Amino acid sequence: MRIRIVAILMFLASAGAYASDTWSSSVIHQNLQREFKLFVPSSYKNSPLPLVVVLHGGGGNYNQIQRHTGFSKLAEKQGFFVAYPQGYGNGWNDGREDIQSKSHDLNIDDVGFIMKMLSAIKSKYRINQSRIYVCGISNGGFMSMRLACEVPAAFAAAGIVCATLNPYLTHARPDTKISILIMNGTEDPLVPYAGGYVKVFRKTRGRVLGTDDTIKYWLSWNNCGGEPFIAKINPDTTDNTEIEKYSYDCSGAEVILYKVIGGGHTWPGGSQYLPEAIVGRVSRDINATEVLWGFFKGKSRR
Repeated sequence: MRIRIVAILMFLASAGAYASDTWSSSVIHQNLQREFKLFVPSSYKNSPLPLVVVLHGGGGNYNQIQRHTGFSKLAEKQGFFVAYPQGYGNGWNDGREDIQSKSHDLNIDDVGFIMKMLSAIKSKYRINQSRIYVCGISNGGFMSMRLACEVPAAFAAAGIVCATLNPYLTHARPDTKISILIMNGTEDPLVPYAGGYVKVFRKTRGRVLGTDDTIKYWLSWNNCGGEPFIAKINPDTTDNTEIEKYSYDCSGAEVILYKVIGGGHTWPGGSQYLPEAIVGRVSRDINATEVLWGFFKGKSRR
């Protein structure tokens, strides 16, 4: 009987070693302690798994974006890591001329922080280094765009929600292709779909290009040619939104736009985190988290 009990306890201990977990850690960068969290799926058994870096919006934090997107739940089902870094002062220095941002005022090197975080994660866990992805919403989307422009070799693909390209980044012209997915609402009251100044409660937060010009930039970057394949998506006819998906084949990379017609400054499929009068509508036609992972999982850095 004792042998049997010991065997059961050993089995449970072994099984527990592979239970899903969240590793909270930090790195020192620019003499600042920068925090991050890593979700580890229960399927991890020391074999390399993909990694998705998820960036919160301005004024948010890594706990909120983890709950809001549901990325950890999907990662547990699909078997990949998710990193949630914390922005300095709850924001990212994404390159916009945003005088309201503490990270911009102090010239925080968030690109360097993200790269140092990746090194720390790789030192502890086995990451499939050809399958590292980044995505984010709003300020986190702008920061994802900056990472894609400045360190494209670090990521196989990037996903941008409620954000476009800021003029500062158009100087970047590296020769590394990177797949890009952009998901923007045409009635976003904070980040104008057609471009202009980002506005938060009547305060301007930097000038940005329009979504169409942002797509043109990435088409040029990835040497894309030809007309896009266009698909209409509208399974939920009660949410006052519909989606047009534009897919461009770029020979080695993809550029995809989800034009959320009637959508606001929101995560499609997510919660109405603020009143519609402030952030606009949430589209129920897609689940942004599932769409992003579906886009990411087929991409690999050569």
